Amino acid sequence: MRILFDARVLKTTLTGVETYTVELLRRLASRAGARVTALCRDTRQAELVRKLTSPDLPVAIARRGMPLRIHHWLRQHGPFDLMHCPTPVFPFLRKPPGLPLVCTVHDVTPRFAPQWHQRSTAIYFRWLLPHLLPLFDHFLADSRATACDLSDWYRIDETRITVVPLASRFSTAAVTATPASLAPKKNIFLAVGTLEPRKNLENTVRGFLEFQRRDPAAGYELVIVGREGWGDCPWKAITTGRSDIRFTGYLNDEELQQLYRTACGLVYPSLYEGFGLPVLEAMSLGCPVVTSHLSSIPEVGGDAVLYVDPLDPKAIADALGRLAHEPDLGDTLGQDGLARAAMFSWERTANETWAAYERAVEAAA
Repeated sequence: MRILFDARVLKTTLTGVETYTVELLRRLASRAGARVTALCRDTRQAELVRKLTSPDLPVAIARRGMPLRIHHWLRQHGPFDLMHCPTPVFPFLRKPPGLPLVCTVHDVTPRFAPQWHQRSTAIYFRWLLPHLLPLFDHFLADSRATACDLSDWYRIDETRITVVPLASRFSTAAVTATPASLAPKKNIFLAVGTLEPRKNLENTVRGFLEFQRRDPAAGYELVIVGREGWGDCPWKAITTGRSDIRFTGYLNDEELQQLYRTACGLVYPSLYEGFGLPVLEAMSLGCPVVTSHLSSIPEVGGDAVLYVDPLDPKAIADALGRLAHEPDLGDTLGQDGLARAAMFSWERTANETWAAYERAVEAAA
């Protein structure tokens, strides 16, 4: 099968959508029977895509505003049996005739919670996306929660949606599910994710400060990892001058993996997630997780995490206190998390994506 994969989303810093794109492209590029071409903005991005995925991956360039003559462009770079867009952004001016289109939708929060997003994103999901969605033949959703949102808010027939879960970029192979295999824990709690309102960092910080107030001699530190996002950051004001709260910015995989393995726990009381990759990444490295029982997160965490009310800093503090003072609980969550994370893999994601491709091509025949 000849696949045109829209890789224009990729950049040097990898957050959730970029990680999904890279991991899926890597496996599709090496899959028997797959002939994948990555659609890129320019030659510089094409070099990045090959560096992140496969040096031999065929690429095609479609610069901004192109191609106006879509038939000519497809004849030049194709033919293709299917096109996959890893986000609901279509690169062409109109649907190519006879080319099935598959789109991955990670979440639709800009539609029903615009206050969590930049105004331009909210406008796109509210006014423009409804006109683009009919172009796509089939949709992939990271979770059942996202699939339901897509159906409810955009009236997409459920038969056109396939739920394909994601996976951790970190392998569980190096960590076996025994207490002795888990790395010694430091007095560190982690908060991981793009710094934006939806991640609920204000309550994360307030919960940590309440935990510190209750047990000031414990000597714990909150390490916040992530690139700058957008929006007001009221939590920054309450951290001024504190030596026990540290911001690292974006970290590479090796640095982040080391923090996950040695942290006492991940604190992730997000208000909404289409999947929640940090939860799975932490579990895959034996890091206990404190998170919210909202949206898709229970689909990922199952019974292997501690759930809290994300709007209640005292509940967050209670959970941190349990991890700090109940080492057996941390060991149990670490082991349960490893077992849970082993249920997810990028090979599974690629296989289920390929099966959705085949159904889309068959339906369009």
